[in-house]
Amino acid sequence: MGAGPTSGTLQEPQVRAMFDRIASVYDLMNSVMTAGLHHRWRKRAADLAAVGVAASGIFRPPRGLTSPSVAGLTRRRGLRSVFWSDCLEAHHRGSRARSAGEVVDAAGPGSILLAHDGGRIDGPNPQRIDRSRTVESLPLLLGGLERRRLGTVTLPQLLRAGTPV
Repeated sequence: MGAGPTSGTLQEPQVRAMFDRIASVYDLMNSVMTAGLHHRWRKRAADLAAVGVAASGIFRPPRGLTSPSVAGLTRRRGLRSVFWSDCLEAHHRGSRARSAGEVVDAAGPGSILLAHDGGRIDGPNPQRIDRSRTVESLPLLLGGLERRRLGTVTLPQLLRAGTPV
C-alpha cells in the first residue's frame, strides 16, 4: 500500500479550501449549527479570561472524530488533541453498579474517563439531556477506582505527568 490518502480522509489543501469557502458565512453557520449557543460560549470564554482563567490548550474532538488534516490544524493552533479511554455512558446497559464496574475494571494508570454532566440545549429545538444515570453512577465509579488505588487528577495534571494511555 502506498502513502496516499486514506479513503474518507481530507487532505490539508481540501480542508483549507473548505474553510476558505465557509469563512464569509462562518458566524451564520455557527448560529444555525449551535442554535445560537456559540454566542454564550464566546461570552463565557471572555468572562473566564477576564478573571484570569487561562485557556487549557486542550482540544477534545466531538465524538472522537478527527483526521490527519484536523490533527495538523489543531497542532498548528497550539492545541493538543486528547481522547478518552472509556466513556461511562457507553456502559449504561445494565445497573449503575454494572456500568461503573465495567469502567473500573478496564481503567488503568493514565486512563482518561469521560462522564458527561448533562444539561440543556437551548434554541429552536431545545432538549433536556438526562444524565441522571451518570450522576448516580459516579460514587460507584470513584469508589471502585479508589479500591483499585487509581487516583483522580485533572486532565492538565495528567498531561503534565506524562503521556496518558
